Amino acid sequence: MEAVMNVKKHHTQKELLHLYKTVSNPRLARRINGVYLANKGLSCPQIMAITGAARRTIQQWVHKYNKQG
Repeated sequence: MEAVMNVKKHHTQKELLHLYKTVSNPRLARRINGVYLANKGLSCPQIMAITGAARRTIQQWVHKYNKQG
């Protein structure tokens, strides 16, 4: 099993879920969902299966979130 991704705790799980459900931009919603899933402890392959995003894309989402929140 692949290691989980390291996500800084800029937001709570509840806050990320709320953002995911309320944001109007579908691309942003997908990105928030990826960060939310990583924050929950899912591995990159699991997130790939759920979001349909490539491994590198998910890594970039998490990296950007860790830097900027």
